[in-house]
Amino acid sequence: MSDIDWRCEYSQTEIEVYRDGRFIGSYELLPVNSCEICASPTNTILDFSPTQLCTSHQDLYGFNRIYAVGKYIASPPWDHLLSSHIRRLKNNIDFAEPLCESLSLVIKNRYPELCDIDIVVPVPMFESKFEDRGFNQAEILGRKLSRIIDRPMLECLNQVKNIELRGLTREERKIIVRDAYEFIIEYGGRIDGKHILLIDDVVTTGFTASQCSQILINNGACQVDVIVLGRTSDR
Repeated sequence: MSDIDWRCEYSQTEIEVYRDGRFIGSYELLPVNSCEICASPTNTILDFSPTQLCTSHQDLYGFNRIYAVGKYIASPPWDHLLSSHIRRLKNNIDFAEPLCESLSLVIKNRYPELCDIDIVVPVPMFESKFEDRGFNQAEILGRKLSRIIDRPMLECLNQVKNIELRGLTREERKIIVRDAYEFIIEYGGRIDGKHILLIDDVVTTGFTASQCSQILINNGACQVDVIVLGRTSDR
């Protein structure tokens, strides 16, 4: 357990982050003009991208909606606090505390409809990657969030193929995830008719979220929504 005392406070446009009582910066929340289906913060027309003009979700499937705390910026300069903490979470579990608190704050204050979900399901990690890292950040986030919102977490998905998405085109990503995940048969019947909240750290193109969501639907879920810390642009 971390000895760091993290505290987060919600406002309309940001989440203020405190470490051991000292203000260290803010997580900028997703812009209000982001797509209401795929959460794309990409602005395409006159700095305004309403859902009906967004082209980022035309080939996505499975889920009802992607929700995000804020943007994920994957390139320098490294002065974006949310993106910095998401990157650091991959190697340091301490950062799960403020990041998960930010998830719970946006659910309570911005996306209260997610309080009605039945089960939290984390996006799985391939076994060898899990052994190298020692933890799956999606599982850590899911476990903490399930306690906060008082909903069970079910690790009912498995990643059966080790894939590397970095450097791939959008179409290549769409193809490579199709047979990378499976439903664990021992959980058959456990999600029948349930509203699932699929959780991960970042969404880029949305195809991993699509494939995992479709598998859950195919195995009995009535609806899948996705929540992530950061939403990148795939452009």
